[in-house]
Amino acid sequence: MIFGKKRKYPLPKFPPDVKKNFLKLTELLSDEDARSLIPQVDQCLAEFEQESTTNQLLNIELARKLARCSKELLDTYHAHTDAEKPLILGAVRYFAVHEDSMSEHAFATGFDDDVRVMNHVLEEIGREDLVIPLR
Repeated sequence: MIFGKKRKYPLPKFPPDVKKNFLKLTELLSDEDARSLIPQVDQCLAEFEQESTTNQLLNIELARKLARCSKELLDTYHAHTDAEKPLILGAVRYFAVHEDSMSEHAFATGFDDDVRVMNHVLEEIGREDLVIPLR
């Protein structure tokens, strides 16, 4: 983690349980086990795609960007350090596997916490080239 440096992409303070939920999802997995999450990312995006046909609040473009970023991180997981790998898994799971702090289904800003978590991790692991703009 970056200490003594002001972050461009800190973890969000609202909702207050974002950090706690994110940290619960971090763990070190083998490269093969991490790559096994790719179908879950695809399934999650497919479900959001389907729901977006009837839910105008769902920001499907942000979901697509989060899915692309998640898959890129899982594809390159093997190249990261053992300290970075749990952060990657936490961000991917926060988006694709976990019911997180803000409902994507109920709010137009529902993916904002997912994007902020992802961007925080991207800064931590030196992949700011993948940062997802919120607006």
